[in-house]
Amino acid sequence: MLPLPALRPFLFGLVVLPLVKRVAKPVLREVVKASVGIALDVKKAADEARAELQEIAAEASAESAAGRPAARTARVTVAPVSDNGSKAP
Repeated sequence: MLPLPALRPFLFGLVVLPLVKRVAKPVLREVVKASVGIALDVKKAADEARAELQEIAAEASAESAAGRPAARTARVTVAPVSDNGSKAP
């Protein structure tokens, strides 16, 4: 038996930690690479969506400026109502 109680964990750490480091470092590197790739894909998709929304807004603005109703605008007709709440003849 070893004379000091802290010597056993110390020796265990000297042997195991370098082995764990050799295994964990490449695994963590791959995790980080995958995370960066996913982040870039999400950014690209968000940029494309923003560009499409800006295009739709520009088209609607141009149609509005030209005096044409936007393609998605619905026309609503309201029947006239008299002062007492009944429909006017």
